[in-house]
Parts: sequence; structure tokens; C-alpha cells
Amino acid sequence: LPGTQHRDGLRPQDLHDADDLFAADPSLRWEPRVTIPLRAGDCTFHSGLTGHMALPNRTDMARLAHVNIYMDAATAYSGAAHVVTDGLGLAAGDRLDGETFPRPWA
Repeated sequence: LPGTQHRDGLRPQDLHDADDLFAADPSLRWEPRVTIPLRAGDCTFHSGLTGHMALPNRTDMARLAHVNIYMDAATAYSGAAHVVTDGLGLAAGDRLDGETFPRPWA
């Protein structure tokens, strides 16, 4: 959903529920959409704040994905639960760096 990365106040989306983004903001249901067909091995780059989804995997084979999250080098842990930081023993204010958060240019 182009431009949705600029919206304020949306809660994190439950990626297991295809309708959750529209439950968070019902007006998004009527926003113009762009479909980007991807084949096995293709990739896409977009802001993690952009409303997006993939159709369900209707095959018997697993759909594997690799996700890179790019952030400012000074980013600090907020203390909020997140699949990437859960279980790392971080305290609010800790910088996200080190082996778990490598810098590609270092």
C-alpha cells in the first residue's frame, strides 16, 4: 500500500492474520494497491512500515524467506517486545549492535 509508511500511530501488524492491517486502520482497505509479482529467488525492498502482504502458500512445500532490517547505527532498544530482540537479554536503551546486528559497511 504505497505511502502507508508515512502514517502515524499504527500498531504493529499481526502477520498471521491477513485482515489485521485493515482492522488496525479500516480506511486502508480502500487505498490504492500495487501488486508486485515475485517468483522463487526474487526479492523486494520496502520500508517495514509500508503495509504489505503475500498471498498464502497453497503448496505442500515450505516458503522460505530471508529478511534484512536496516536501521540507523545509533538505534537503541526501546524495551518493546519484537521477534528480533525477544530473548536477547537487552535492556531499554541498549544499542543494537554487535554480532547480532552487524554493520554491512564495517
